Amino acid sequence: MIIFEKPRDLARALLARDAKGILSLDGFPDVGKSTLARKLAEETGFAVVSTDVFMRPGREKFWTLLRYPDLKEHLAQVLARSRMAILDGCASIYVLRELGQEPCASIYVKRVAGSDGRWVHEPLIEAGKDARKLLEIQETSKLQGGMGFNYLHFDLVPYHLAEEPHLRSDFVFQQSF
Repeated sequence: MIIFEKPRDLARALLARDAKGILSLDGFPDVGKSTLARKLAEETGFAVVSTDVFMRPGREKFWTLLRYPDLKEHLAQVLARSRMAILDGCASIYVLRELGQEPCASIYVKRVAGSDGRWVHEPLIEAGKDARKLLEIQETSKLQGGMGFNYLHFDLVPYHLAEEPHLRSDFVFQQSF
């Protein structure tokens, strides 16, 4: 896993790979995945496919709300025109598995804070190993007006524990806030 902090450096690494196919962008909500996708597209000329465009209304788990047939067709059209499609969205391992696809490369986007550069969502992942701790964070989050976490954050904890995208991605892009 290679860590980057500048989109241009990450774009250069992607271009050096000379790969074709789907580049998955993964991470918790509101960490800057879409912003990074746009910057990478500007630097590389790759097309961006946002999973948000293929969402049905609802509050179920994110990946259950996607219109998969439409997303699959759109990805095929994009890949017919571009050597790489940047798939921008949460739970990309689940999404690609549902589509019967494998990424040619994967990027995990992390939001870091503080002088120690700690990962903002790490407490959620750690709490997810203990249902009581996770419930406490959920309740505290509600009482304090959100703490920056919403239902999507909590939905993604089991995904992170099962698939470990933050550990298994080819690249990590860290953004400081």
